[in-house]
Amino acid sequence: MRITFKAFDSKMASREKLFKAGLEFANKLKREDIVSITHTEDRDNIVLTVWYWTDEVDKGQEIKKARTSDVMKLTPGMMADGTPDSLTANEQQIRPNRETHHGLARVDPPSELGK
Repeated sequence: MRITFKAFDSKMASREKLFKAGLEFANKLKREDIVSITHTEDRDNIVLTVWYWTDEVDKGQEIKKARTSDVMKLTPGMMADGTPDSLTANEQQIRPNRETHHGLARVDPPSELGK
């Protein structure tokens, strides 16, 4: 169980329509699931928020997990399931030398460092 909210904004509706929409939504919830109903006003903008408990899965978290999984599939050295590739660091592909995004050429270290 998690707490969530539904907000109703007056940018496109009158105060009466906004409050009626909030009431209709709140009346569909169980009384014990409603945490509170709040509202705020700033000039012509009114926001009514219904805070309530739900058993629904957080879709934002599901989307984040799917995006992370997709990124892991594209990350070198990682398998599609997010586990490390079994190749050693020396066996994995190394990027070719390229110019940086600043247009400066890559400078190789002095040859005596490799001795």
